[in-house]
Amino acid sequence: MRLRCILAIFLFISQFVFVQAQEQITVKEAAEITYQAKETVKAYQSLLNFVAFAENAPNELKEAIENSYSPSRNQIFYSKDAVIEDDIDPENQLGHTKDLPADKYLNTLDILYEKDIDPTITLSNFQVSHLKKKDYLYIKVFFESQFSKKDRKKQLAYPVRQRIALLRAEKRGNRWYTFISGIHFFDPSLPVESTDSDILILSDIAMVADTAQLSASGNTEAVASSDRLELAIKEYEALQEESKKKLEEEFKQAITHANQLYANQEFEEAETAYKKARELNPFNTVPLVQLIRVKKELSIRTYESYIAQAERAKKERRYEVAMDFYQKAVQKRPQATDIITRELQPLSQRVNDISSVRNRMEAGKIADAIEECDRKIKEKRKVIADYPEFFLLRGKAYLLSSDRKAKDRALEDFNKAIEIDAYYQEARLIRADYLEKNGNAIGAITDYDVALANIPLGRETHSERVAIIIKKVLLKKNSGNLKGAIEEYEKLIRETDQLGLVQNAEVFYEKGLLEFKKATTEQSATDYQNADKSFSKAISLNGTLLLAYFQRGLVRFDLEKYREAAKDFFESEKLGLDSVSRKSIEWKSKTLYDGGVKALEEGQLDKAEKFFRNAIVIRPKNSLAWFKKGEVLFSRQEFETAIDHYNTAISFTSVFPEVYYKKGLALYRLSRYNEAIQCFDQAIKQNKNYIEAYKGAGDSYQKLTSYKIAFSFYQNAITILQPDLKKAQKSENKNLITKLKAQLAEVYHGVGQCHYNTKAYPDAVKAFDKAIEYVADYSDAYYYRGITFLAQNSLKDAVKNISKALEYFPENPSYRYAIANAYYLKKEYEEAIKNYTTVLRIDSINTLKDTKHRRGLSFVMAQNYEKALKDFSEYNASVESGKETIFYTDYGFLYLQMKQDSLATMQFNKALLHTSEFPEALYGLACVYDTRNNTNDAMLYVEKALLSKQLNKSFVIYNEEFFLKNLRNNKILAKRYSALKKKNLLSSPN
Repeated sequence: MRLRCILAIFLFISQFVFVQAQEQITVKEAAEITYQAKETVKAYQSLLNFVAFAENAPNELKEAIENSYSPSRNQIFYSKDAVIEDDIDPENQLGHTKDLPADKYLNTLDILYEKDIDPTITLSNFQVSHLKKKDYLYIKVFFESQFSKKDRKKQLAYPVRQRIALLRAEKRGNRWYTFISGIHFFDPSLPVESTDSDILILSDIAMVADTAQLSASGNTEAVASSDRLELAIKEYEALQEESKKKLEEEFKQAITHANQLYANQEFEEAETAYKKARELNPFNTVPLVQLIRVKKELSIRTYESYIAQAERAKKERRYEVAMDFYQKAVQKRPQATDIITRELQPLSQRVNDISSVRNRMEAGKIADAIEECDRKIKEKRKVIADYPEFFLLRGKAYLLSSDRKAKDRALEDFNKAIEIDAYYQEARLIRADYLEKNGNAIGAITDYDVALANIPLGRETHSERVAIIIKKVLLKKNSGNLKGAIEEYEKLIRETDQLGLVQNAEVFYEKGLLEFKKATTEQSATDYQNADKSFSKAISLNGTLLLAYFQRGLVRFDLEKYREAAKDFFESEKLGLDSVSRKSIEWKSKTLYDGGVKALEEGQLDKAEKFFRNAIVIRPKNSLAWFKKGEVLFSRQEFETAIDHYNTAISFTSVFPEVYYKKGLALYRLSRYNEAIQCFDQAIKQNKNYIEAYKGAGDSYQKLTSYKIAFSFYQNAITILQPDLKKAQKSENKNLITKLKAQLAEVYHGVGQCHYNTKAYPDAVKAFDKAIEYVADYSDAYYYRGITFLAQNSLKDAVKNISKALEYFPENPSYRYAIANAYYLKKEYEEAIKNYTTVLRIDSINTLKDTKHRRGLSFVMAQNYEKALKDFSEYNASVESGKETIFYTDYGFLYLQMKQDSLATMQFNKALLHTSEFPEALYGLACVYDTRNNTNDAMLYVEKALLSKQLNKSFVIYNEEFFLKNLRNNKILAKRYSALKKKNLLSSPN
C-alpha cells in the first residue's frame, strides 16, 4: 500500500481550520506514529510466538501475558479488555467468530494451539491507514496472518487470513506510543485507504506560525503534502531501523558471550548474561531455552556432587582441589562439618609435605628441592608406596636443573611415580608432556589415552577431557596423522552432544581445517564435503567467526562453487578479515584469471570465459578479469557486450591504456569511429608510446575520410618506432627487432591505404614497399600494392602482387576476387572466371556479394551467354544495394547479345529508374532502337548518352562491334555520331 495513502490533501485552504493545540499533529509526529503502529503489530507477532513456545515455564508465560496489557516496557495492548476476534479456531472467519478480551485470547492460544520450539506464527504484508480521530487518535494496520501448526482440538490446518488491528496513539512526554485496542477480521468493504475520520497533518511551518494568520492568509504550506509526509516516514524508518540494527547486534553479542560462559561451565555468570540478553529482546526464545538449561546445570551442583568430585580429586592426588570440593560440600550441608573435617586433616598434612618441596622450586632453589625430595623419600621409604608425589616433584625439579643428565633422571622419577600409582593423573600428564617435547609422540599419546580413560565422562569433568583430547589432536596432526586428529575432534563432539552441552564453534573450525588439509593432500571429495560441513557448523554456532567464513570460502573455491565461495569471502571481509587473507582471496581470483589467459592463448574461448567469469565472481573488482572477459567477447565479435566489460574494467582501474585501446577497437568494428578515436586518444594519453593506439586512431580517421589527420597519427607512430628499431638492432635484440618491424609494417600499410584512398597511387606504392621491406611475407601489403597497380591500370604488376598475396593465403576471398578483376581487365576471361568461381566457393558468408555479377560479365566477354544469363539471374534475386544501376545495364546488354531486345529494354529502363540519365543505360536503349532499325530514336539516346561526357572510349568501341550498325551506315547520322564521340568520350578505361 503506497505511503501516499497516509494523507488526503485538502485542496480548499479556505475551509481549513486548525484543531486545538493538544490535537495538532505535525508531519514528523505522523511519521513517528505510523512507524510505531507497524512495530507494535510486529511485537504482537513476537508475543504470539512466545505464547506458542514449547518450553515456556508457566510463571514466565503468565508474566509475559500480564506485561502485554499492563504498564511496562513490553506493553502491547491498551488494556486487557482490548477486543480480539477469535482466530484460534481455524474455522472462524469474518462474520463467524466471537470477541475475546486480550488476556483470554492469549490464554486460549496457549491451551488450544500446537506448540513448537521454533516460531510458527507469521504476520506479513503490513499496510498502514491514514491517521484518524474520533474520541481519540487512532490508526489501523492491515496484515495477513499465517499459523503453520494445527489447533489441538480439531487438528485442522490454518488458512492465511486477513486481519486488521486498531491502535490507539498517545503522547507520553516527548514520544508517541501506540497500543492495540482491537484486532478483527478484515472487511474488504472498509478499505485501509479510506479517508473517513482522517485528521489533517500540519507542516512544520504551521506549528511555528500564528494559526489565525495562516488561516486568514490561505497559506498553502500549512498542510503537509503527501510527498513531504512520505519522505518524513521514510526518513523516520531509516533512523529507527539503524537503531534496531544496533539493538540486534547488541543482542547477538550478548547471546554469544552467554554461550561462551555456558561452554566454560561458568553457569552462574551465564545465567546473568542470558537474563541480560532477554531484557534486550523479551520475546526471543533463545535466551529462555538457555536459561532452562542453565538452571538444570546449577541444580546438579549438590552436596553429593561436590563429595564425589572431592573423592575423585583425592584419588588423583589433587589434594588442594579435593579440599576445595569438600569445603563447597560443607556450604551445601553445614551439618556434615565433622565428617568432612576428618577428611580434610590428612589432606592438609599431604599439602604441607608437598608444599615444602614446591616452595623451594618456586623460589628457584632447585638443588634444595631435589635434596628435600631425597630426604622425604628416604624418610618414608617404608611407606613410599603412599607417596609417589615426591618422585613426581623430584622429576619436575630435575627438569629445571642445568644438569644434562637430569632429563633422564626426571623420566625415571615420572615412571616410578606412575609405577607406584597408575591413576596418578598429574604424573601421567607430565610424563606425556615430557615425551611429547622429546619427540616420542606415540608414548605421549599412550599416556594421554590412559589419562583420558581415568577421567569419567560428565559435565563437571568435560573441560579436563577437552584439554587432553586437544593435546592428542595436536600430536596426531603434527605427526601427519590427520585422520586420527579428525577422529579425536569427532570424539569430542560426540561427548559434548552426549552431555547436552553447547558445542564450541572453535572445535568445528579446527576440525574443518584438518579436513581441508587432508582434502587438499589426498584430493578427497569426502574430506572437502566434511570440511564444508564443519565450517558451516562453526558459523551456525558463532556467526562472527570470520575465519570460518574465510576457510569455508577456500573449500568451496576448491570445489568450484565460486558464487558460494565469494559470499563467504565477502562475509569474512565484512567482519574484518586481515590483509594477508584478503591478499589470498585476490590470489585465488588471479589463479582463475591466469587459467583464463592460458585458455585464451589456446583459443578455447568458452573455457577462457568461464575462468574470467569466475575470477570476477571471487573478486568483482578484478579489472584484469573484466578486461580479458571482454577480450573473449571481442573474439566472438560480440562487440557491444565487450564494450560493457571494458567500461567495467575502467571503472575499477582508470589508468588502463590496453582497455581503452581494445574498447576503441570494438567501437571501430561497430563503425562508431568518433567514439573509437576518443578511446585511442585516452590510450595514447596514458601511454605516449602506444603504437597500436596510434594505428587505431589513424584507421578511424581514414574511415571518416579525414586522411590528413589519419596520416599524422601514422607518422607519429613511425617517429616513435624507427629510433626504437635502431636501438634494438644495435643491441641485437632479435625478438624486439621482429616486433618493431611488424609494427612499422602495419603503420606503413595504414599510410599506403591513406594514399590509395586519396588516389595518390605512387605514394601508396612506396608505403606498401616499406611495409614489405619490414615484413617480407606481409600478404595484405602485397594485396593492397596489387590493387593500387590495378587502379593505375598496371595490370601485370597488379597480377604479380596479388598472386604473391595468394601464395600466403590462397583461400582469402578478397585476394582471389582482386586477381579475378585483374584478369578481367587483362581480358584473360577464362582466368577471371576460374578465380571468381573460387571466390564463390570460399566466401562462405557472402561478403563479396557481386561476384556472380562479375563472373557473369566474364562469361559475357567470353561470349558464353547462357552461363552469363544463369549468373545474372541468380544475382538478380539479391542485387547488392548501390549497384543496381550498373547491374541492370549489364543485364540489358546481355539480353541484346542474346537478341532479346524487349528484355533488354526492360533492364535498361530499370537501370534508369535507379539512376535517371545513366549514360550506359541510355546508350543501351540506343542499341535496342538500332536493332529495330529505328535510327532516329537510336540517335536521340546516343546523343543523350554522349553529351553526359561520362562514357568511356573502351565501352563504346567494344559495343560498336555488335550494335549501332544501322546508325553508323546512315551517312548523316554517322557523321553526327562521330562528331559527338570525338568531343565527348573519355579516354581512360573503365
